[in-house]
Amino acid sequence: MAGVQGFEPRNARTKTWCLTAWRHPNNNKRNIIQKLFKKVKLKRYNPTMEKAFNPLIYERYLKKKETFLLFKRIAQMSALKNLKIQLKRREVINRYVAGILGDLKKGFRYAKMEHKILKIYFTHPSFLKAFETEKDHYTNRLKAHFVETQKTLKALNYPFDFDTIQASVRKRAYQKPVVKKESPPKKPVSVDVNCEGLSDFTKKQFLKLKRACNDNTPRTPPQS
Repeated sequence: MAGVQGFEPRNARTKTWCLTAWRHPNNNKRNIIQKLFKKVKLKRYNPTMEKAFNPLIYERYLKKKETFLLFKRIAQMSALKNLKIQLKRREVINRYVAGILGDLKKGFRYAKMEHKILKIYFTHPSFLKAFETEKDHYTNRLKAHFVETQKTLKALNYPFDFDTIQASVRKRAYQKPVVKKESPPKKPVSVDVNCEGLSDFTKKQFLKLKRACNDNTPRTPPQS
């Protein structure tokens, strides 16, 4: 079996061969975990995490990470414009979050993605405005979902506190759009003067005053 990759001679005289991978079965795991620790920037290496590490679960996590990024884009959009579409998409994301928590049941915490994603429900202001408009309908469904998620996290012994997240929310009161009231048109000022018994000069002066004050009176061009 000379020349076969992965095999090497144990002794030159007996020429017995052995598989290199069998000597160090945790090399592949250790390399993956060390790369993960560099990404997460953890200082201390924990050997217990290496025992509980499952590469299949980690591959599932990487696939569902793209779905989490998609959810971030959805949360940045205005919920008031496309509320029905976003609620349907959010229900799909809820299933992925529940699936990720189930995958992490037997393994260590790869990153704090779940904490960030669930925090968007409380912090995004457009969602809060939308809930104010249909408060009774949406909040009851959300409360039921969060109670169910909280039970799942407690069963997994996952350190996640809902009270601290709710306390960190910037509560903004829903402001109704201000409707500008149209002011009624001003009534024209009419000047009526009794010119009987006055001189022609005085009559002309009163007519000029009447034209200046009364908007309904058409102005005649000056006669040359």
